[in-house]
Amino acid sequence: MTTRILIAISLLCCVALCINLDAQAGGDVADQIKKLQQESRDAQMKDDASWAQQHLADGFVAGNSWGDWETKEAFIKDLQNKTNKWKSGNITDVKVATFGSNAAVAATRAVVSAIVLIVVFDGIFAVVFNFFRI
Repeated sequence: MTTRILIAISLLCCVALCINLDAQAGGDVADQIKKLQQESRDAQMKDDASWAQQHLADGFVAGNSWGDWETKEAFIKDLQNKTNKWKSGNITDVKVATFGSNAAVAATRAVVSAIVLIVVFDGIFAVVFNFFRI
């Protein structure tokens, strides 16, 4: 069950973000990713679909431990419909590894309290975010 929770939180917290880093002006890629993660978390806490509309790549896909895959459009619809209920969520201990100029992985610690797809998540989770330049 812990594995399912970890996978669900990882993926539903924008785990498979494919963000076009070219759109971000200046700065180090790791700093850009940290900024994007914070913005993403802030938007998700407020069910703000505009951030996702602006930043998620057209090929964005999110998955969960139930084996479901969600397109960018479905993900945004969930935000607009307030499908998930976020009580709190903090991302800390962000460590970013870059792989050339087109890929990066950020490992983080997330303290989350939420109801996601009718499942209650409360606790501390290890979360991995994948970023790709397309």
